[in-house]
Amino acid sequence: MNKKVLVGLVVVLVGLVVAGLILSSKMPESLSPEEKQEVTNLVESFGKTIVKVDKASPNEEIAKSVKENYRPFLWDKLLWDWTFSPEKALGRVCSSPWPDRIEILSIEKIDEYDVKVKGNVIWVTSGGENKLEVSEKVPVVLMLRKDSDPSSSQKFLIDRVYSNEYAFYNGKELLKTLKEAFKGMYYIGERYEPFPERQIYFTQGTSHISGAIVDMGTGGAYVEYYAICEYKNGKLEVANFKDKDGNIAPLFFDEGASVKHEAKLCLGNGENSNLVVYQSVVDRDDSGKVTNIEVEAYLWNSQTNMFEYSKDLSEGFVNELEENLTP
Repeated sequence: MNKKVLVGLVVVLVGLVVAGLILSSKMPESLSPEEKQEVTNLVESFGKTIVKVDKASPNEEIAKSVKENYRPFLWDKLLWDWTFSPEKALGRVCSSPWPDRIEILSIEKIDEYDVKVKGNVIWVTSGGENKLEVSEKVPVVLMLRKDSDPSSSQKFLIDRVYSNEYAFYNGKELLKTLKEAFKGMYYIGERYEPFPERQIYFTQGTSHISGAIVDMGTGGAYVEYYAICEYKNGKLEVANFKDKDGNIAPLFFDEGASVKHEAKLCLGNGENSNLVVYQSVVDRDDSGKVTNIEVEAYLWNSQTNMFEYSKDLSEGFVNELEENLTP
């Protein structure tokens, strides 16, 4: 064999070996049988508990039920998030059908401490003769995390969970969409892949809007950032907003709470029962007394296909909050 050819083959083989070593070093190890069983038990037990949280109750009762039933399964951050915003929590919404269990489709180890579980929340209804019939299967994704502290129990707990029509939506595609819409926001997705946290579906006459409230995968200890996306042309696209000055552009919203500051993103009904997206900001002093309330409310306009700022709705929500929060 020609010497140059032999040297070339050796170089290629060495390159392939090195590349393989680098690739293998980046690939997470598979779950051990014990870890897989632990994850399976946690998800299945959580799935059987969902029915105990009645989302038809007042928010205060939902928050209490979330604490009582979900504490063994969730990390404190998610437990607080669902307590602060009960509309995000999983639960039953009527007497029938009801969530019966979680059917696991796949378990994927992301890294040493994180696991991604895909499945379906199985909703059932009574079929007579003490039988249950499956009425719906709703996609669900659960991100589980194990504490990295060697002195802890190092058990898996649920870090994030979302169940809706878009739960299996491609996270990398969503990240690309958000970065194109919010140019300059390089930190989108810095903590984790963006995901559709809550589904939006609203109809009014012959018009409707379908989409999701998307967690942008960035934020801090007390705040998360969200974008509103419409489902158009087979993909989620960031919705446009017309602000109080007439500027048209995508907007993002923050949500979270500390001792003196609270921000919340909500959906509601406005003029002619149209869809409203609004963010409220409440500030308090050291004694807990409310010192300032601000609200920006945007009304969906099916003619212009965007959310438009509404002064009347904004002032109405401020008055409503003042009545509810002032002793």
